[in-house]
Amino acid sequence: MDASQRPRFAIYFAPAEQEALWGLGAAWLGRDARSGYAVERPELSGLTPERLAALTEGPGFYGFHATLMAPFFLRKGLSLTVLEERCGRLATEIEAVPAVKLVVSELDGFLALMTADRSVELHSLAAACVESLDDLREPLTPEQRKRQQAAGLTEVQAALLDRWGYPYVMEEFRFHMTLTSRLAEPERSEVAALARDHFGPVLDAAVIVDGLSLFAQPEGRAPFREIGRYALAQG
Repeated sequence: MDASQRPRFAIYFAPAEQEALWGLGAAWLGRDARSGYAVERPELSGLTPERLAALTEGPGFYGFHATLMAPFFLRKGLSLTVLEERCGRLATEIEAVPAVKLVVSELDGFLALMTADRSVELHSLAAACVESLDDLREPLTPEQRKRQQAAGLTEVQAALLDRWGYPYVMEEFRFHMTLTSRLAEPERSEVAALARDHFGPVLDAAVIVDGLSLFAQPEGRAPFREIGRYALAQG
C-alpha cells in the first residue's frame, strides 16, 4: 500500500471536551477534531473570517492539540488495537500535570499557546510517550528523513531525528498548542493581541494536562481526528 493511503497516528494532549480551552481552541481553528465538524469562528476586530481561516489552515488540519509524540506510521503487522492498549496502559503509569499556565507566544514565527514557565513534569510526560511507544513506530524512510532535514536542523536535532523519528523531542521538546501558520510582523503582533483576547478566559486559569489523546489520519489527504482519550493517573 502506498504511504499516502496508510493511516498515521499521533499522541497529543487535547483538553477534555467540557473544558473551556477545548471550545476556544476549536472555534479559533474552525474545526472540532473530535466530531470532525466545522465550528463557527469568533468575530475578531480587524481580522476577517476569511483571513483567520487562511492563517489557521495548517493547525486546523491537525486539530487543536499539543504534540507529545509526532505523527507516525505503525510498524507493519501491528494493529490499531495494540496501539490503543499501549496508550491506555501508559496513561495509568503517568500522573496528570496540574496547574499549567498558558500564554500566547511566538515560536519560530508561529503563534502558539505555550507554558509561561518550563515544566519538568510536561517534559517527562512527553519523553515517556516517545520512549514507551517508540517500538510501535515504523522507522523513517530516507525520503521522510530528508524532508525533516530540509527545515534545517542542529546537530542535536538531527541525532534526535535519527533515534526517535522526530527532531523536537527530549531536550528539544517545547510544549505548544499551535494557533497559526508562520506570520510576519506587524501582522503577528496584531493577531497575537486578538488571540490573547479570545483565549483570555483560560489564560488566567490553571490548565490540567490530564489525558493522552490518540489522533489518527485515515489517509494522507484527510485531517487528523481524535479516536481515543486516556485519562492520566491522579496523584
